[in-house]
Amino acid sequence: MTLKAGSSTRWQKGQSGNPGGRPKLPVDVLAIANAACPDAIRKAISWINHPDPRVSLKAIEIVLDRGLGKPKQALDVTDLTERAVVLPVPMSLEQWADTFGPQTEVMGHGD
Repeated sequence: MTLKAGSSTRWQKGQSGNPGGRPKLPVDVLAIANAACPDAIRKAISWINHPDPRVSLKAIEIVLDRGLGKPKQALDVTDLTERAVVLPVPMSLEQWADTFGPQTEVMGHGD
C-alpha cells in the first residue's frame, strides 16, 4: 500500500498517534514479574562462565546493568575549539550576534 502526501491516514499536526500513552500492566502481572526477578538474576549469573563468549558477555552485561545501573554517557565540552556544532537556527547572522554577542565566532562567516 502506498501513501500519498496529505492522505487521510496521516496524523494531523499536533495530534498524537497514541493519545492514551503506553497501556499500563495489570498489578498482578507486575507482581509476577517482580517475583521472578531473583531467579532471572541467578540464571544470568550462572551464564557468566558459559563456554560461548557471546553468552558470557551478555550475562555479564545483564548482571552489571541490574546491579550497578547502565553506565552514563558523558560528553566533554571543556574544549570544543576543534569541533563545529551546526544547529538549525532560524535567525540571521546579525540576530545571532545580537543574541550571543560579538565574541561568538560563526564558522565560515569570518573576516
